[in-house]
Amino acid sequence: MATYVALLNWTEQGVQTVKDTVKRADAFQAAAKKAGCTVREIVWTTGPYDAVGIFEAPDNQVASRLALSLGVQGAVRSLTMPAFTKEDRGKIIAGLPK
Repeated sequence: MATYVALLNWTEQGVQTVKDTVKRADAFQAAAKKAGCTVREIVWTTGPYDAVGIFEAPDNQVASRLALSLGVQGAVRSLTMPAFTKEDRGKIIAGLPK
């Protein structure tokens, strides 16, 4: 499965219901599992992003659908991108022309 990183920012609605953030994270993990994904970690941060999620999905379409399903709930906006392990990066580099 591919790994993805989601940088999350609360919307106005998300800030107003901040006390529900852990419940929302639990619900996201359940939705991810139902979609065939695995949430590896969710952490809350300070600075330009309010939270960061790391999850695995079978492909880009499933990852995109999961991110969109989170966004339509209205509490967060996400910037989701594929991530690569050290092993993945090694394979990518090995394929570069000499």
